[in-house]
Amino acid sequence: MKNRFHPFRAPALVVSFAGVVAASSCAFPSAEGGATVPEDALPPPAAASAPSPAPLMLPCGRVSLDPAALPAFRAALGADASTNASVFVLQYDPGAVLASDVRKAVIEAGARLLGPVPGGAYLARGTAAQIAAALDAGLFAAARPYGPEDKGAAPPDDAPEAVYAVSFFDGTDGAAAREALSAIAGCEVLDGPAGPFVRVRLAPAAFRAVAALPDVRSVGPWIEPTFD
Repeated sequence: MKNRFHPFRAPALVVSFAGVVAASSCAFPSAEGGATVPEDALPPPAAASAPSPAPLMLPCGRVSLDPAALPAFRAALGADASTNASVFVLQYDPGAVLASDVRKAVIEAGARLLGPVPGGAYLARGTAAQIAAALDAGLFAAARPYGPEDKGAAPPDDAPEAVYAVSFFDGTDGAAAREALSAIAGCEVLDGPAGPFVRVRLAPAAFRAVAALPDVRSVGPWIEPTFD
């Protein structure tokens, strides 16, 4: 019987372990096409960057703090010898840091906690040295001063006067707060119950002056309560 198979057979492919190792250690051509670059001389892959902190909900709206600015901010605090206390926003990562540890770090630094901020942050009042000591605990992702622009959305310069609700940080003297508001041109303190707020009628320029008061936490439109 004749052989029905093809008389020629392809040679078997044999790959030795030594050949695989030799191939893996070979040099790769450079981008210029001439010289070669050994594989072990290639730069390592770039490390993944740390995720940015979540936006914070401040009275003015959503605000994103820049974590890259933290080292320079810490250095500026270290160079500030002022003993005057100011308010700061201190942000941390709730997924990696316990809020109780954050509160402890702020208190042990000698600063005063003024309350949490939605998104993973606290407002704290302290001197530059106290806030710097709190940051040195290594728990915070970003920080900066809590300024007038954070306390509410300022109206346009040509906006009419409107009624606003002004809130103050806990511990603020209510009588002194009303007196400070009354001293601002274009700010009329209104009578009537307002709960934890003080109702005021403001011109646009007065809005900015009210927000600049150090004890003011927020300034927002007054919404008349309705009862069904």
